[in-house]
Amino acid sequence: MGKTNASWHAANRMPPRPTLAQRVDWHIAHAAHCACRTMPETIKAEISRRAGQETAKSKSNR
Repeated sequence: MGKTNASWHAANRMPPRPTLAQRVDWHIAHAAHCACRTMPETIKAEISRRAGQETAKSKSNR
């Protein structure tokens, strides 16, 4: 675990009952601005899944 960026956390609260998309967006921004904890495995898996979809879309457009 790293150092917490308290000002970023204060300005960027996770919304109540967030959707998966909101959680992914929040955790991506969090990773860029704060080193207080690692990204949850469920979020990493969703980011990987989305990256795979983007790769498949770009291949099908050739």
